[in-house]
Amino acid sequence: MHIVKACGWLAFVALFAISCGGESKGGASQSGGAKQEIALFPFAEGEKAGYIDQTGRVAIPAKFDAALEFSDGLAAVLVGEDYGYIDQSGEIVVKPAYVMVGPFSEGMACVMIGEKWGFIDTAGRLVIPPKYDMPIGDGVYPSSFSDGLAAAPVGEKWGFIDKTGKMVVPLQFEWAYDFSEGLASVTKDGLTGYIDKSGKFVIEPRFQGGASFHEGLASVVIDAKVGFIDKAGKVVIEPKFDWAGDFSEGLAMASVGEKIGFIDVNGGFAIAPKFDVPPFEVLDFMKFSEGLAAVYVAGKELHEGRVGFIDKNGKWAIEPKFEFAMPFNRGLARGSENGKLVYVDKSGKYVFREK
Repeated sequence: MHIVKACGWLAFVALFAISCGGESKGGASQSGGAKQEIALFPFAEGEKAGYIDQTGRVAIPAKFDAALEFSDGLAAVLVGEDYGYIDQSGEIVVKPAYVMVGPFSEGMACVMIGEKWGFIDTAGRLVIPPKYDMPIGDGVYPSSFSDGLAAAPVGEKWGFIDKTGKMVVPLQFEWAYDFSEGLASVTKDGLTGYIDKSGKFVIEPRFQGGASFHEGLASVVIDAKVGFIDKAGKVVIEPKFDWAGDFSEGLAMASVGEKIGFIDVNGGFAIAPKFDVPPFEVLDFMKFSEGLAAVYVAGKELHEGRVGFIDKNGKWAIEPKFEFAMPFNRGLARGSENGKLVYVDKSGKYVFREK
């Protein structure tokens, strides 16, 4: 059984260590005095990385050792052995000085200094000193600010800090996710429940596991099966699945045995479970975005499995041909084909192919 956390930013750095880091969340440009969102996507050219726009045109030349996603108008880039941040023009605005970093969220980014984590602002100022023990790896990512708070571990206990670094929800949890839709999933005494921003339990800890809320529902583990609860803690989809993802565009990935389909908010399969469980642990990519979802089809041999995209009727929109692919974002999806980075539009047309 597995609960998918929908926060896959760092999980895919290893997959595209040189070529890219994640789908763009949009930079910013000035037009007529107004700030407008633009879309920039990491790409690879030889051993360097830069950014393309939605047409595949190079917007920022490949001059970095790795290029990650834009968030709050800034993107983390690797220069030598250290990460810094650039703006949408490609100018370095936060000097490379960090071994590991997180994306900007609400004007703050989590950065690793020595063996501890702290937070910087968009000017690169260290606002919250490094004193937190983020357990990065195996599907675990650095905390981000959400609703003004961030999950923060010290030793083996988690609490929540505000943007001044004050611990506003005391250290008491064995695990904590960032806030989503006003609630945070936390584990206390081996059981998972949900707290509000004051630290009060809104849903008492009684589950064996629980993901964050998305579209008003959260997946929880009850007797080794996955179901869904609403924000009142009521079980609205009975626990009968082996795996389940977050709801997105009204549907959520769910598996029964070795097959994956998509359920609606009533818990019925809107798309029958006929796709295969992929051989990689992180399933965040299997969600609907811009009307399409990536799914995996196994081959006779492990290396022969491929990812394609389906529509909400379960029909192929793009035939399975990628070793891996990310959800569509601003009209493009990033994938790996024959070991090379590619971007395609929703018709399956290639916008970019790594040479």
